[in-house]
Amino acid sequence: MRIYAAIVYVFLYAPIGMLMLFSFSSGRQASTFEGFSTQWYGKAADNRFLIEAASNSLSIAALSAILGVLGGLIPIMWVRIRRRRRREAFNRQLPDALQAISGSLRASKPRSWPPP
Repeated sequence: MRIYAAIVYVFLYAPIGMLMLFSFSSGRQASTFEGFSTQWYGKAADNRFLIEAASNSLSIAALSAILGVLGGLIPIMWVRIRRRRRREAFNRQLPDALQAISGSLRASKPRSWPPP
């Protein structure tokens, strides 16, 4: 099973690694690695549209993360409040229930086991 998992991970992450490696190529084509360079990152940093798109993506990601946390936190808080209220109601009713059970046990006649 571990070998299968390793094969799956290599299959999934090898293209990402190759993309990262070839992003530092100094050539104009992505099919050949012609040397290490960061010139394409410099050109991307100078492109106003790419910077604006990255900024929009990061702001949407931050908003999505905040809404996701709130979307998970609110139901958890609701469950905890309901659980506390149920526990308090149970603790209020427990003495009466125990008294009723003990009274009914005292009122009943003891029986022999097994029945005749």
